[in-house]
Amino acid sequence: MNLSIHPTVVHKDSAVIVVDGELDISTVALLDTVVFPLLGRGIHHLVVDARLLRFCDVCGFRALTTMHTTMAATGGDLAIAEPTPALLRLMQLISLTSSSVPSTPIKVYATVSHALRHENDRPISLLTRAERPDVPPRRLPVKAGCGPGSPNGHRRH
Repeated sequence: MNLSIHPTVVHKDSAVIVVDGELDISTVALLDTVVFPLLGRGIHHLVVDARLLRFCDVCGFRALTTMHTTMAATGGDLAIAEPTPALLRLMQLISLTSSSVPSTPIKVYATVSHALRHENDRPISLLTRAERPDVPPRRLPVKAGCGPGSPNGHRRH
């Protein structure tokens, strides 16, 4: 697995990290070694630029959630900018199935510049699907032979 993280301090208390590669159980320690020193230097607002993130598993997203919760406890926040459709889907699935979702959700923005001026913008994570330009409407595929009453489906006896 391959991951590189490029931090840039953009203000005395704000930074952007570009996450490039795969964020998973084998690379999450690298994220910690980059982000936690930033927090120690007074960074309270962190934008994760996810446009180059090719893969993120539950462990990777849990690390982002932990960082967000840590920052929120001290008045800060973590936002995600330019998420891939796969990352958005993972976030949706986790929010539907997990009891450990933070009480203050991670805000998601269409671009890094939107995230940096978040006080005037509505994050895309708070927009309805119809308002979101980045996510096309999805239809679940219907597989033949998988419904009730079909040879492969579930039947009650």
